[in-house]
Amino acid sequence: ITKKQHPTYQNIIKEINEKHYEKAESLCKEFLNFFPKSYSLRCILAYIYRCLNNYEQAHLYLEEAIDLNPKKPVAHFLHGEIYFRQNKYEKAIDNLKKSLEYKVKLNNLYIILGNSYLLRNYDDYDYTTAAEYYNISLKNDSNNYICLKSCAYSYEKQRFYLNALMILDKLLDINKKDSLVLCYYGEILYNMNQYNLDKIIQLDPSNSSAYYLKSLTYYTKNDIEYLLNKNSPKDLNNMLTKVNQISNIRKNKLLLMIRCNIHIELNKYDKAKVDLDMLFKFCDKYYEVFPYVYLLQKHSDFWSYLYKVCKIDKCDFTKLGITNEFSKYMYEEQEVYFISNLTNLNSELCQFQENDASR
Repeated sequence: ITKKQHPTYQNIIKEINEKHYEKAESLCKEFLNFFPKSYSLRCILAYIYRCLNNYEQAHLYLEEAIDLNPKKPVAHFLHGEIYFRQNKYEKAIDNLKKSLEYKVKLNNLYIILGNSYLLRNYDDYDYTTAAEYYNISLKNDSNNYICLKSCAYSYEKQRFYLNALMILDKLLDINKKDSLVLCYYGEILYNMNQYNLDKIIQLDPSNSSAYYLKSLTYYTKNDIEYLLNKNSPKDLNNMLTKVNQISNIRKNKLLLMIRCNIHIELNKYDKAKVDLDMLFKFCDKYYEVFPYVYLLQKHSDFWSYLYKVCKIDKCDFTKLGITNEFSKYMYEEQEVYFISNLTNLNSELCQFQENDASR
């Protein structure tokens, strides 16, 4: 009978799985007397002490295991993981990298390594290295929520805002109701307002990411008009060209919104309509697109264009209190009726109106 087939060994594993760590400790120490040169039993005992938060004892057994076989990776990994728990990131990194050198096969190794560099944060190198380890882990588990969050944070700390937003998009695909991710998304967009992208574009005119970021910046600052007032329609067209080169634009609501807005500013209403239609088509629920579309309400000429193209001008909405082209389009084409329309029928309902945007 092998050691792993022994009933005592099986009971040790059973007690660990049931989180009866004191009982597992007693059994394992007794069993170690029969196998005094066992590397694996020392690692198991170290893991038990780790679960009991007795890190000193855990390290002692791991050092004994390493003395027995320094090229086995498990003891190095447990050393590193426990040092990470103790906030000793330098020692954690050293031991985790040794376990990696000795070919340990654990996906969470890369996450712990990434977290160690992220929390050590001596300089930008640590953030860069953290992102590299997170991406290795994500290749094996692309939907690891905690890893994605940490990866987004590491990109944001490096001011790689586009990469951070792409990671946050993945998180929102997994959980659209995560308010912390939504807040972080907004914070990054705000930070991008301070980011100098003109220099990047000047140095690298083919940099699609820079044009994407610049378009986001102008959009979030509500400043496309400012660009036009500087007599820069050529720059705006260049931005549009570069944005069009970004793949999977249909899956990015914000990017579609930006392109739609640019088309409107350039009076390319037919193309703006295509983007608007795509926004509604690729949103699972109407409320997901309202925050974007409502920002376009100020472009009255565009809504007048849709009013005629969609042949809404042949309908009479007076009895419904719908008085502007935007509200008429939303009602007729998207079946959305705004509470603000009711206030046109009865002024006493104004108390329910909030910034003329209640729905």
